[in-house]
Amino acid sequence: MRKQHLLLCASLTLAVSWAQLSFAQKESKVSTGVVTNVRHDLPMDHPFYKALINTYNTSNSLLAAVRGQYAAAESVSQALAGWRPTLVLNGSGTRQGVEQQVSSVTTFGTPIPPRAYSTNYAASLVLSQNLYAGGSTEAGVASQRASFAAGVASFTNTEQQTLFASVQAYLDLCLKRATLELQQKNVDTKRKTLEQTRARMEVGELTLTDVEQTNSDYASALAQEVAAKADLITAEATYFAAIGEQPAKNLPLPEPVTHFIPVPTAKTDFVDLSLKNAPAMVQAMLAAQAAKHNIDVRRGALLPSVDLQGSLGRNITSDTVNRFSAADARSNTASVGVQVRIPLYGGSAGGGSDWSTFRQARQQATQAKITVRATEDSTRQSAVSAYESWISFRDQIPELEKGVEAARLALQGVQQESLVGERTILDVLTAENTLLSVETSLLQARIRYLQAGFQMLVSLGQLTAAGLALPVSPYPIQSYAKDVEGFIFTGYDPER
Repeated sequence: MRKQHLLLCASLTLAVSWAQLSFAQKESKVSTGVVTNVRHDLPMDHPFYKALINTYNTSNSLLAAVRGQYAAAESVSQALAGWRPTLVLNGSGTRQGVEQQVSSVTTFGTPIPPRAYSTNYAASLVLSQNLYAGGSTEAGVASQRASFAAGVASFTNTEQQTLFASVQAYLDLCLKRATLELQQKNVDTKRKTLEQTRARMEVGELTLTDVEQTNSDYASALAQEVAAKADLITAEATYFAAIGEQPAKNLPLPEPVTHFIPVPTAKTDFVDLSLKNAPAMVQAMLAAQAAKHNIDVRRGALLPSVDLQGSLGRNITSDTVNRFSAADARSNTASVGVQVRIPLYGGSAGGGSDWSTFRQARQQATQAKITVRATEDSTRQSAVSAYESWISFRDQIPELEKGVEAARLALQGVQQESLVGERTILDVLTAENTLLSVETSLLQARIRYLQAGFQMLVSLGQLTAAGLALPVSPYPIQSYAKDVEGFIFTGYDPER
């Protein structure tokens, strides 16, 4: 019996050892500065960070968001078009024929042919340049630049959510695999306990009731193992969807990211930094700026506009045959002038629509300001939640470690006391279940602590390829936007 007890303890110890993470020294709870440590390079050869690299390079949601930003960059180029002239070349060629049904002659009695043909060629070059549009051009450019910058912040948020989904998929798969191993070891433990109970019943130490109690616990353990297998299959599918490849058989857990990337150790510092750097906050503030500039755009439609217009034209008529001559005719035209447009009522679309869009822009700007305040509230709440989760799981781990050790010793004691009749078999089963529960809680706390660290980076706007210093080629959103501002004709299509 003692040998069986030793084997049982050894198996439980192996279960805990597999789940245990190598944590660095516990962070101090007292803030001595803004950050916990100095940043160190992340181990990019670790399978965890290789998974994040693959996610960044292959995520369809991220690729779609990139193309959306390329399209948004064109809005800036379109706004800049208000400063550029319009140049149009018009051309036409006409061949005309006339047939007379009545014969006629000239004054000198010469017959005039019944058919006459003429060819006309016309060309004109028209130039139009806006000189003043009520300030709508300047405001439009500023609005579109702010909107594009807000879009970049939105892309950053998408990038963070995409990478965090991969973080969750990787860690959750590790959790499900470890949980299944614990459940399998629990099944083995329950089976051995059932065998021992039956053997002791045969010699009269225990009753059939004890056997049935043990058998019930064994069946429950089998059911939990089946559920753990189903959860593992689901986690593997989630991993493939998030990371884009099948998981390896061995997925080691990473070190806490907060050991490499410094984060504020005081909650107030962390929340303040989150309000400053969170992509959602940046996006909301830039969107408010764009809405404010849009008011000036709409106001410009209510003010006078001035355009410079010029044109050159040439008209040639040849092969003309009529009653009097058959000579070619040519004419050249040129003009330059200033056109002033003063809206009095109706607007460009009529019926006072410009006043309506102006009022609409003011309401949208007010809405954007309120959205900034609402985003600030939600960002603060998310930051507090992330910080408290990080602290909570960090502090739970040592207490749960103590709980596992205590539960293990308690199980050994109950098993020994059961052999001498001081404890019932139900006490043994309860002690086994208590140890499994605490081991599972410890495993979950360690995984959730790792996730909480990455959630803190999300709040700080650092869970990006640049923030993690992933060895990838970044998507050239900013450079594309800068390049297309100068393109007048077809432009180009980025490779990625």
